[in-house]
Amino acid sequence: MESCDADGILIDPQSNNTTLTKNIAVKNDGSGIAVYHSTVSALDENLVQNNKNYGIYAEGSNIKAQKMNEMSGNKGGYAMYMSGCKGKAQSLKSIKVNSLTPAVKKLTGYAAGGKSITVAVKKNKKKIGNGKINTKGQYTVPIKKQKKGTVLLLSVTDKYKNCVTEERKIK
Repeated sequence: MESCDADGILIDPQSNNTTLTKNIAVKNDGSGIAVYHSTVSALDENLVQNNKNYGIYAEGSNIKAQKMNEMSGNKGGYAMYMSGCKGKAQSLKSIKVNSLTPAVKKLTGYAAGGKSITVAVKKNKKKIGNGKINTKGQYTVPIKKQKKGTVLLLSVTDKYKNCVTEERKIK
């Protein structure tokens, strides 16, 4: 679904054992995918980009499987937010960077819910660093100094191989 006035894909409380696999939800005024008080048998391999709220939002639902979803450019504080859900439901917060200047040799910040982080230069997709995210959601990634104006791609992956990618510009 693209450019909806609300959520791109909405699963309401009347739905049970819904499968949400390989959907594309972009540029919606709400979340890309929203699930309310339902049972979802699979929430897998969805592409969710540039939505005005969360990439994927679920509330009070039973998520039986959640893996390999790709999220980028969503405006909510979370790429994937699971409120009061059970099953294999894990939230994945948007990526925060503490400082991003040409002098930075260690990229630090916060990415709750993630397991690992990779940093690449957007222009050529060249990987310049990777690291682990600790139990407090903090990360440190050693990188080479970058020129002002360089755009970096930060990708965080969780234990279910869900991935959020965000762009950050060297200031």
